[in-house]
Amino acid sequence: MTTITTLIPAYKPEYLGETLMSLRRQSFRDFRVIVSDDSRDGAITAMLRDGRFAAATDGLDVLAVRGPGNARRNHMSLLDRWAGGSPFVHLLMDDDVIFPGFYQRHLAAHAGGGYGVSVSARWLSQDDSRPAWSLPIPAAIAEHPLRAVPLSAEQVFSTVVPACDNWLGELSNMVFTAEAAARYPRPPAEGLSYYGLLDIGAVLESVR
Repeated sequence: MTTITTLIPAYKPEYLGETLMSLRRQSFRDFRVIVSDDSRDGAITAMLRDGRFAAATDGLDVLAVRGPGNARRNHMSLLDRWAGGSPFVHLLMDDDVIFPGFYQRHLAAHAGGGYGVSVSARWLSQDDSRPAWSLPIPAAIAEHPLRAVPLSAEQVFSTVVPACDNWLGELSNMVFTAEAAARYPRPPAEGLSYYGLLDIGAVLESVR
């Protein structure tokens, strides 16, 4: 069984090449990629098939599927397609890049067991994808002597919710276990959102 499944809800082909190249450069190689194409007229699928992303996808196991035509449902449809098919899952947005040791470091953080999600510091950039600044991390975490700091639900809640400070980042810098991803927040049938930002809700539900 593949260790990690990378799920990409895609609709911006202008950035996808860099996203895929960051996957190709991963030091840990046991992962597969599912791209859910929500672009106009299936442009991303056509580009993947005609070789325009060949330099970035060489050596990668990439499957392109048709998206549902809605950003929130795209996350859900990808998770449903994955269906627990690997021990870990990573939702990577189509305009984000990850560093070469991303998967290696996240799996090392999970090695002790008992953690539903690992979160790495999120770097922000201009359009050139070069890291320029980062989100402010709480001092107790930033100054901790361990490289990987275990957090309880209470610690996550108290550092995020009262100050409305999403220092966690976004889904792109998180790797979930299959058990935690199975509890990924889902909106009601009528589409009314009640759970706030997906990344915060997903992390809180995972650690809870």
